[in-house]
Amino acid sequence: MVSFADLDLSGAAGAHTLYQRLQLAARSVCKAVEPDFDLEARRRQRECTRNAVAGAVQRVDRAPLTHLHRNEAARTNSLWQ
Repeated sequence: MVSFADLDLSGAAGAHTLYQRLQLAARSVCKAVEPDFDLEARRRQRECTRNAVAGAVQRVDRAPLTHLHRNEAARTNSLWQ
């Protein structure tokens, strides 16, 4: 569980802080589920992390966070293509 009661999600600063927390939590959970022994495992970790963050962003449902996530997802997708 990621706490965000201390953040103002109406602006970019709070959204960015929460996004970092979500990414850290997702990476931690996904790495525990899928240790990075090889390239395929790392690919599955990245996919797990992307899916976990996307789901969390959707559940939080705040426009600045959604906007940040869409920008980050587009940037990350372009790096892996």
